Amino acid sequence: MTDATAVIEYLRTGDADSLAAMLETYQELARARDAQGVSVICLAVYFGQTRSAELLAASRTDLDIFEASVLGCVERVQFLIAQDAALKDAYSPDGFHPLGYACFFGRRDLFDALIASGAEINAPSRNPMKVCPLHSAVASPDPDTALYMARALIERGATVNARQQGEFTPLHEAAHRGHPVLVDLLLANGADRGLRNLEGHNAAELARASGRPELAARLDSAS
Repeated sequence: MTDATAVIEYLRTGDADSLAAMLETYQELARARDAQGVSVICLAVYFGQTRSAELLAASRTDLDIFEASVLGCVERVQFLIAQDAALKDAYSPDGFHPLGYACFFGRRDLFDALIASGAEINAPSRNPMKVCPLHSAVASPDPDTALYMARALIERGATVNARQQGEFTPLHEAAHRGHPVLVDLLLANGADRGLRNLEGHNAAELARASGRPELAARLDSAS
């Protein structure tokens, strides 16, 4: 099967070798999109398929703003924004914007470039997740990168108690992930430790439930 469905199946299963063989004959499939309009390059990154993403990108010279953002192609993003400034706050077919991608995937250089371009720091995703850049920054898998981006966003006026899907705040996420320095940063900048998510849990309870009793105790005693 030589269509987007086959490409997406290879991405889901991590079959980069079969994808590479397909692209040798059907290079145009590097432009394929799913039913929602999301490009296969973005899907490859979503699925954590780094090699497949690189294979697909190597077949392209015209990455769009979303593809360039998920890949962390800073120069391409800057070029596109220079051509059309509105792209810095554009939304992908599945409702995400470049700064959100930079935060979630921990792309520091891209993050810096987008901040410098004036990207909107409090824009939520246009999908049920309702995730803001600060939510995504806190969720970055690298603690140092999470702290770097969260601090930069807060310094520029990010809404510290912003709610995402499930009524989660950045503090809830930091507590759940067991990131005490990030918790302290958020609290020092107005994060409300008493806020509860849709299931009724506050930050201390989330820390305790994830096996972090010391952090939970700190949150319980924070003033």
